Amino acid sequence: MDKVLILEAILLISYTVADLVVFCHTGAEPYTLTGCVFAVCGLENGVMGWIKTNKDKAEEAARTRGGDKKADPVEPFTEREEPPDVGI
Repeated sequence: MDKVLILEAILLISYTVADLVVFCHTGAEPYTLTGCVFAVCGLENGVMGWIKTNKDKAEEAARTRGGDKKADPVEPFTEREEPPDVGI
């Protein structure tokens, strides 16, 4: 994921520079293309963040329950005392 983030940063910086060059040359900005490029990169970063968060939550859950060990089953309570008012 770190490589993808670095690649996206390079892409966005180079796109911004190219966009400025086009704007200085023609006097118009390709605003639809700019919106689409930043939307796709934002969506990709959001999905990667969601994946990382879910991985971290799964690792934390595995750590707190001790890996894949299952808890010892609790035996049901079989002996039950009668309350003192039975038979009144």
